Amino acid sequence: MRPVDRLWIATTIAGFIGAMTLLPLTEDASYLYPAWLLIAVLSVAAVVGDRLRLAKVVVNGIQILLAAALAVSLAIGPGPSDVAWYARLVPLLRSGYNHIQTSAAPMPADPGTQIILTLIVVLLFLVAGILADTLERPAWTLAPLLALYLIPAVALRTDVNVVSFLVVVIGYLAILFADGLNSDRRWTRNLSHDSAMSRGSRGIWRLSVVVATPTLVAAVILGVMLPTLSPTFFSSLRPNGTGPIQMVDPSIDLRKNLEQGASRQVLSYTTNKPTGTYLRLATLPVLNVDGWSQSQVTLKQGALGGVPGVATAPSGGARVTNIQIDDFSSMYLPVPYAPRAQNATGEWSYDPASLMIIATGANRTQATVGQTYTVESWDIEPNGAALSTAKVGVPDGQSMTLDIPADIPTPIVQLVNQLTTGVDAPALKAAAIQAYLRSSPFSYSVQGASGQTSYDAISTFLFKTKTGYCVQYASAMALMARVAGIPSRVAVGFLPGTQSGDHWLVTSHDMHAWPELYFEGQGWVRFEPTPSVAVPPPWTVVAANQPSAAPSSAAAPSASSSVQPSAQATQDHQSPSSVGITTSQSSRIRTWIVLGVVGLILLLLLVAPMVSRRLLRRSRLGPAPDPHESISRAWLEVRDTWLDLGHRWPQGTPRQIADVVGQRLPHDVAETALSGVVSAVEQSRYSQHLDDVEGLRRQIDAVLSGLDASRPWYRRLGRILLPASLTYAARQWWSRITTRPAPDAPTEETDHLTSPEDEAFQRPVGSASR
Repeated sequence: MRPVDRLWIATTIAGFIGAMTLLPLTEDASYLYPAWLLIAVLSVAAVVGDRLRLAKVVVNGIQILLAAALAVSLAIGPGPSDVAWYARLVPLLRSGYNHIQTSAAPMPADPGTQIILTLIVVLLFLVAGILADTLERPAWTLAPLLALYLIPAVALRTDVNVVSFLVVVIGYLAILFADGLNSDRRWTRNLSHDSAMSRGSRGIWRLSVVVATPTLVAAVILGVMLPTLSPTFFSSLRPNGTGPIQMVDPSIDLRKNLEQGASRQVLSYTTNKPTGTYLRLATLPVLNVDGWSQSQVTLKQGALGGVPGVATAPSGGARVTNIQIDDFSSMYLPVPYAPRAQNATGEWSYDPASLMIIATGANRTQATVGQTYTVESWDIEPNGAALSTAKVGVPDGQSMTLDIPADIPTPIVQLVNQLTTGVDAPALKAAAIQAYLRSSPFSYSVQGASGQTSYDAISTFLFKTKTGYCVQYASAMALMARVAGIPSRVAVGFLPGTQSGDHWLVTSHDMHAWPELYFEGQGWVRFEPTPSVAVPPPWTVVAANQPSAAPSSAAAPSASSSVQPSAQATQDHQSPSSVGITTSQSSRIRTWIVLGVVGLILLLLLVAPMVSRRLLRRSRLGPAPDPHESISRAWLEVRDTWLDLGHRWPQGTPRQIADVVGQRLPHDVAETALSGVVSAVEQSRYSQHLDDVEGLRRQIDAVLSGLDASRPWYRRLGRILLPASLTYAARQWWSRITTRPAPDAPTEETDHLTSPEDEAFQRPVGSASR
């Protein structure tokens, strides 16, 4: 076994067991299988690259390309089958990242998250391999291995299991042991069975025990004593307290409050404007098959920044709102949109993209209890005429609100296309969608409506029940607006409430959800598709003298409708029906691709042994910096060629072996070429000085050609496809690791030339005996 083999085997072991340290972070352990597969493939690539004498940097480059290709291939599985894998990869990774930011450990299963965990494991394994092999610094591999342990140690709010630390230590010791064994083999002579080598190997094992025992004990003690690092510790390290935090889903509280039989007052406020105001808590900008969810937020402290998409203050001046929290606990501060300043007590931060104000101090989920504070804000109330001519833009920091998932159900796409056919202005498209949802077929009811916002739940709401509460209306309109090409998100908060004197009283039944749509120059604009609860804002209603694009309720397609979207709408919205080929064609293409891939894999498996054997011969007969190594490789090639012809490798000295092998060779080849090879082997073994070996390559070629010609091609065919030398090497390797010499067996070097002794020889030092 070569030194490179030992290092990569040890690093593979460390990577395999190190990957399990991330298990406490997720409920789904499926990331382990692709991670282990990639680790094995990259290790094999390193060993093969060494056999082919490729430069270390080239091998590392190949490993990186392999890792990238295999990681990208993981995106082929999740997602719709009629969308190219490369169009699914980025949304999948973004969804996984958002899932990590908004989920508590252990996280529920998520395809994007599993890919990210796989990439983390593979990346750190590759770093460890480069440190151990390319840079020849095995001791430095502790850094990437320790990083695998620190990820759950930092992320979890509980103590990390000591086993996680132990597996890191075991993997690290495996790498150190492989490096020590390589160092021990590096100074020995070119004999496999050597008393000095045996004593050195036993010394390595003893040293490993001496090092490993206190290290493992220390790992247990440190693992028990090491405290869990709290998030507040890391928030103190961030500039201005910025960074992602664990957030609670506000839509859960919404449904809970609406379903309560008795309504309770949660807050009250006064304002300097004659009308009340929506009080917003949070936004849900991420859309996927599971519905609407939160995204990563980058929190900042201090004065609130600018309003996304709005350059100047409104002509009506700022709104000042004094808010008193009565019975409401949350990590989100209720504020009118768009807030410009607030003075709530405690530690609060804000997200510049959404202007959510979130508690970042201790006991965050109770941060609003007993609060009395003032908020200065801008009312985003665009002029209807200006809004009708506004274009859509890219929201600062929330580009995901432009994403149109390719797996949106086709009936929803068809409905949007019908509602917006002939309408060019984005705001008029949004008005048409809002008018449709507020039309007579739809009714408001909390009872019997699910709190889900998945594609299935929205399809059931739009085409079957047509009954729901604000969550269904807001999520449906935001999804339909996204299909129409308008950036959208769902906001959660409170309706303005009921006026009582100069106060506005807000109850638990006023908790509400509504869509926000983004327009260039106008910013995020509130729409109101929920009927019977609130009137739509004036800027969202089409004037009587303007043509309405909303069809009558009778014209609305059902879930099984065959209405086809217009060509222009299909081009604009990138719906799933616009991929250019039919579903049946796509299915046939996928079938042929799968069959082709399976056939290619079978063909590669069939020729892999033959190709491996050919590459091994080329490597052995190639130039070597050390003539001793060239001779040892040449003799190994003679042995393997003999085995590939179906013969048993004889025992004895090189000359005794040559007597048997020479019987299959032409007389002149046996007398000259084979004798020359044997003489070179003997000199390499037992002499410090070698005669001229320039002619060794010609002698080896003659011997190998003679052996190849000793049997007809049709009898060699089976041996070519499945070389016996490959299985022979595996059997001998297994025999060496499972067979131990008797305690009283002699440890002096032997000269039987059995197969274990036919491995690559080391350069001799000193005399032939010790």
